[in-house]
Amino acid sequence: MAVQAQFGGLLLPPYAVEDQMRALKDYGVLLSAAQSELTCNVVGGGGAAAMPLPSRKRRRREDEHRHYNVNLPLPGMGSLAADPTAAASTSGRAPADAQVDALVRAECEQLRAGLEAARARQRRALLTRAAASVLARRAREAEARLEAARRRAAELDERVRLAAAEAQAWCGVARANEAVAAGMRATLDALLLRSSAVAAAAAGREGDSSEPEDAQSRCSCCYVEDVEATGTAAATASPLWNGRWACRACGEGEASVLLLPCRHMCLCKACEPRTDACPVCSGAKNASIHIAPS
Repeated sequence: MAVQAQFGGLLLPPYAVEDQMRALKDYGVLLSAAQSELTCNVVGGGGAAAMPLPSRKRRRREDEHRHYNVNLPLPGMGSLAADPTAAASTSGRAPADAQVDALVRAECEQLRAGLEAARARQRRALLTRAAASVLARRAREAEARLEAARRRAAELDERVRLAAAEAQAWCGVARANEAVAAGMRATLDALLLRSSAVAAAAAGREGDSSEPEDAQSRCSCCYVEDVEATGTAAATASPLWNGRWACRACGEGEASVLLLPCRHMCLCKACEPRTDACPVCSGAKNASIHIAPS
């Protein structure tokens, strides 16, 4: 449309073209007539009288007249150039230009849509790649933490296994000590019963006699009457009294300390540090042995 507007002045209507062709034909007829006159005037033969040649001034005027006629504007040119709507009167050009513009706009829209789709795909690819990298890093961190937890669990399992083995070993030692203590208690019971029987027999044979000179002789006689009286008092004083194993000092604890050299097990663990003499035979205490209860 811009090209048509620029060169619209050169487009001629059909009637103007016909007028121009008619003027050119008339000019050609005039030119041929003038040439024929010149030819007839120059070429005269056969005794005929020759026409006089035109003068130089006349020839120059005719040439100027011809040039003036040639330079005259063609009919219809002035009206065509002066008409402002002549440039716009393009028969059938506007719909074609509109179609071209619509096609160009459609192509531009399609190209823009393709670029937008490509950008969207690129953004999605970048986001997917970033999300995948983040997930991979988190997965690696989780695997590292899981591996550390597994190693820690393995170490704890090993410690538990060692502690269980050590506990079983200590349980075996404790059972062995209990067996030893039970054997020692049985031996002490047997010794006490034997000493009581011997003391009772000696008391029945000899009756009352003077006190022995040392604590070893006291252990052999043991004064059954004093033992029975002390046992009766302890039985009435303490609810823990069972006839033989109650403490002879406080009457509340269990007798678990063996006194030496008299070998009487008559004190509890709490009363033993405060006692310097045997409460049964009143003999001096040189040493003591703690017996674990069964």
